Amino acid sequence: MLLTFLIVGRKSWHLILIFCVTHKHSDHYSNDLIQAMFDLGKPVLSNYLKDTTYPYTAKGDKDYEIGKFKIKTCITDHNNSGLSNFVTVFSIDCGEDTGNFVFMHVGDSNYKPEQYTNLASHVNVLIPRYAPNALTENNILGSGAGTGRTGLCLVITYLGTGSCRC
Repeated sequence: MLLTFLIVGRKSWHLILIFCVTHKHSDHYSNDLIQAMFDLGKPVLSNYLKDTTYPYTAKGDKDYEIGKFKIKTCITDHNNSGLSNFVTVFSIDCGEDTGNFVFMHVGDSNYKPEQYTNLASHVNVLIPRYAPNALTENNILGSGAGTGRTGLCLVITYLGTGSCRC
């Protein structure tokens, strides 16, 4: 998630355990950070890096267990741009020592519940995308298959000016 990249900074990249890339748009990844993670032998989860022989590239639903983290992914369409099966949604269970705290990051997903097929049964923190239509953001959990329960909704909005609003 690019947010981690922005908060941590180059001098601390070695502290990052896992880098999750939702999709190949430049506001969602950093080639420098990806290369640094590869150089450090750390996993970079995506739907486009390398080829499908790389264990952390998935073009569909996938479950990962990396250290204490249990990560579930699914592939969704990009929001309103005609890019089908383009965005990876991540739900990350941080392990028993956190009380199985789960956060979900959706990148620029379109929020079609039928595409949310392989996610945790509950979510503690949801990090949704920015959308110009506030009604879209208010209806992201829906009521169909693939929807979950959330305890807290953390909204992080990219303003296009190099800053974020929480």
